[in-house]
Amino acid sequence: MLLKHKAKLSYQALQPPEWCNYKSTALIEAIQEGNVPAMKVLLEFGANATEKGQVNRYEHLPIHALFLSEMDWPSRSAGAKLLVDFKADINAMLRGQTLLMKAAKDCDSDQVKLLLELKANTSLKDEDEETALELAHEYKTKTPACRQHPSAHEAIVKLLSSDEPVAEQF
Repeated sequence: MLLKHKAKLSYQALQPPEWCNYKSTALIEAIQEGNVPAMKVLLEFGANATEKGQVNRYEHLPIHALFLSEMDWPSRSAGAKLLVDFKADINAMLRGQTLLMKAAKDCDSDQVKLLLELKANTSLKDEDEETALELAHEYKTKTPACRQHPSAHEAIVKLLSSDEPVAEQF
């Protein structure tokens, strides 16, 4: 009913008591619940894919909240594509780095591939002037996932080094 009348889909609709300094958005809440169909409805009815909301004690953009969530992989992938379709910035910085940089450091080849499919920019640099590829090399021996799965690290380096669109590589 609220959506029918395009009610404001921001933290005001979810405002907790005054003593609580927490603000969120309906979209952030749907992301935290792992509910992609609700995300779609909210976005179609005017929720802002770039409006920050609170996750735990920190404010995050919806795209960051999605990748920080416990959402299963198929839902995360669908949710990321949906947010980007609604103008979320896949290259937005979170604590000085992009999601692509974080995925490269974490040795998450599936996430790197998804972010590249969504047109993440490989040439952006973090606060230390390093790209995602440089971070992948730097964290090769620092990240347990890279040490345990060298093939994942190799896949990330190949993905980040290529000039071809990701979809054409596989």
